[in-house]
Amino acid sequence: MDSRFSGLCLRGWILSALHQVNLAGYAVFFFVLAVVLAVAYKRPRREGPAARARTGAKWAPRILRRFRRPLPLLFLLTAVLAFAGGAVHAPNNYDALTYRFPRMLHWWAASGWHWIATPNLRMNVSGTVLNG
Repeated sequence: MDSRFSGLCLRGWILSALHQVNLAGYAVFFFVLAVVLAVAYKRPRREGPAARARTGAKWAPRILRRFRRPLPLLFLLTAVLAFAGGAVHAPNNYDALTYRFPRMLHWWAASGWHWIATPNLRMNVSGTVLNG
């Protein structure tokens, strides 16, 4: 498992321990994450506001220049097609729709983790990772 997913798992455990598995808890978590990432990846500016005012906003050519090569263009195309496919087609993964996704929705509604009283034992036994 990748370390990025470990951080997301840790987020779930922390929010569950604080009984904040709800919209406000996720909003605060992602706001703090955005601030931390902004501080971590902040680059020092080399030119002042006067120099930027003279040159004008040239962000569009810079973005388009990134996709002139085949590999980044292929990545962009794949991302757009994946998003479009997810928006157009309903999910049909038996595992996820039967117990993994409903369990997450149940915990969100309860604002935290708890043992679910259900005849479907997989609701409490199997992991929440959707890919296996």
